[in-house]
Amino acid sequence: MDRIIMSKVKRCSHVQIIMMMTLFVLYLFGFGYIYNGFFFKDCCSLDIFFRSSGYADRRLDKWREFVTRDTYMYSVHVMENLARFVICDLLVNRKPVAYCCYFDSNDTLLLNDSEFQVQYFRIPEFRLNQRYSAAFYTCPLPKSTRPYAVSLSTDHCKSPSNILPIVYPQQQQRKFTVCVSPLNYRYSKAYELVEMIEFNRILGADYFVFYNYSTDSNVDRVLEYYKEQGLVEVLKWNLPMKVDTWPKKKEPVEIHYFAQLAALNDCLYRNMYLSKYVVFQDLDEFIIPKKHLTWSDMMEALPKGSGAYIFRCFFFRKEWPDTTKNFEGKDKAQKYKMNTLLKQKRESKVLGKSHRSKYIVDPKQIDTVGIHNIWRYRSGTKAHFVDPEFARMHHYRDWLNPNDANTGVEDNRTMVYRNELLQNTVHAWEMLKDVPLGPISHTDS
Repeated sequence: MDRIIMSKVKRCSHVQIIMMMTLFVLYLFGFGYIYNGFFFKDCCSLDIFFRSSGYADRRLDKWREFVTRDTYMYSVHVMENLARFVICDLLVNRKPVAYCCYFDSNDTLLLNDSEFQVQYFRIPEFRLNQRYSAAFYTCPLPKSTRPYAVSLSTDHCKSPSNILPIVYPQQQQRKFTVCVSPLNYRYSKAYELVEMIEFNRILGADYFVFYNYSTDSNVDRVLEYYKEQGLVEVLKWNLPMKVDTWPKKKEPVEIHYFAQLAALNDCLYRNMYLSKYVVFQDLDEFIIPKKHLTWSDMMEALPKGSGAYIFRCFFFRKEWPDTTKNFEGKDKAQKYKMNTLLKQKRESKVLGKSHRSKYIVDPKQIDTVGIHNIWRYRSGTKAHFVDPEFARMHHYRDWLNPNDANTGVEDNRTMVYRNELLQNTVHAWEMLKDVPLGPISHTDS
């Protein structure tokens, strides 16, 4: 246990000591919700359990302030011989001046190898009317030692503001990892989440990474169910700036859509060496092969050597009526609100190559991802735009204009997965039988 815990204990009563140690043990066994509002109003109330030697909070996956409120850091990952910070900072025309300060596991500054000046890159996909945008700080790693942690400083490491553990590469553990944009608006569509996970597992997904800004209790229970199976990772996304709200408020939003770009790029680097492929899509999106049944077979048939495979978007409009065709298990599909089986009509319009598209990447060949495209590649690689007759991305959504004519094209490709999808979805809900499907309405929202 860190030294600061022991110093805190000396100043506590016996009752306080027992409470602190009990909560700490519960946290270790996964009961993180205890400190997330159940006993404490401040979600950082238990930071003392993770502090060390007077330096800043060592917990992974938390937004931290760098010197001033101009810049916030979330994580740092190693790629080749570089350490890359995922940050959000002020959208101004200046290049921040900072140094990387490296530390060993005892918080000792590695003087001989420290004070590396950082490189700065702002991800281009930003909104000029918003205060913050996603960016990277990148530093060379020391050659003579393997640092345990790193911090940024504006004064040659004299007073580093935060120390973050370095996430080093690990051996590949899976083939397909799905990265999902931040969950928000007190997300409560548990039925949608279960369908998304179960369908993508059939397609080939081994693992899912979610960033949780705001979810309801039913979704939390679904996520916990899949976490217990080793299928899901949920990262707290405690953004420190003003974000979108619903209903909308008059005060300005300070960053685009819950710092979506920062989350996607963190997910890229988090899985760069763990996963052969990383799939980027939202909860209501599915990359569907047309010539094969699985992503694995599809990828084997696609041209080799591309860093990214871009899939064209086709809208399946949820406000259009369910299919009138009868099929075995339709009652179950209706009970669990399974859009991928009930909505079999799509728009006839084919969107452009990078318009609303989503993608599968070889993460080791990618430097920076965007929402619908790749911003920077490595080693001269490029994208392959997949023929929509080979595979496409289904996007199930309500259209912006509900008065549009009810026209479209029949597309029942997802029905080839019907039996397995129904079986797996029904089983999941049997395990979650007391969990509301959602959405859940709140009078205070």
